[in-house]
Amino acid sequence: MLEIKNLHSGYNGLEILEGIDININEKEIIALIGPNGAGKSTVIKSIFNIANVTSGEILFNEKNITKLKTYELMKLGISYVSQGRINFNNLSVKENLEIGNDNIDKATKDQRINYVYDLFPVLKEKKNKLAFTLSGGQQQMLAIGRALIQKPKLLLLDEPSLGLSPLLQKELFKTIEKLRDLGLTILIVEQNAKKAIQIADRTYLLEDGKIALTGGKDILKHKKIKNIYLGGRY
Repeated sequence: MLEIKNLHSGYNGLEILEGIDININEKEIIALIGPNGAGKSTVIKSIFNIANVTSGEILFNEKNITKLKTYELMKLGISYVSQGRINFNNLSVKENLEIGNDNIDKATKDQRINYVYDLFPVLKEKKNKLAFTLSGGQQQMLAIGRALIQKPKLLLLDEPSLGLSPLLQKELFKTIEKLRDLGLTILIVEQNAKKAIQIADRTYLLEDGKIALTGGKDILKHKKIKNIYLGGRY
């Protein structure tokens, strides 16, 4: 579904990614892990065209999307949930979900909102509450729900568990697995490396802007992973 070829990317002339290659198949969860500053979020931002790609290609269903604008990417079926649970705080939960769907009929809009409510029942309970009154976990649910309203084929998640309690993290990862089982393809950047590896079909380890290691769930046993996450650079 998504293929990244020899990608060089960064910000304001500073190169962060130094020629990475990543492949994502349909209906997979792919995890990106690595030390702080390794370039994990830059991968997602490059796909969504909010980082500066200097060379290389990004292909989505064999179409070159490297230079497409974000609204064009969304039309193709790519949605992005940024780090920090960004919502419209002075709008209600329901209004947040309705934003960006003015071009579809009411029946379709209601169907998509009900789909989000089925995934996150607490959002239905609080649909008339202002977004800023939600807990951190509920705000993350709302941010993901807003992305799902676009009916994406590929969902990009940047540090979704950041700041959540262990219990809420557990619920979040279960939801991500459920989305994959429902047919969604997911690329996740995650600071909880162990849990990300456990739910992912494949994992890429980034170090200093390069792919240092890739593998399945057995990657947890690799010496490099143990060194980074058990007292190493991370």
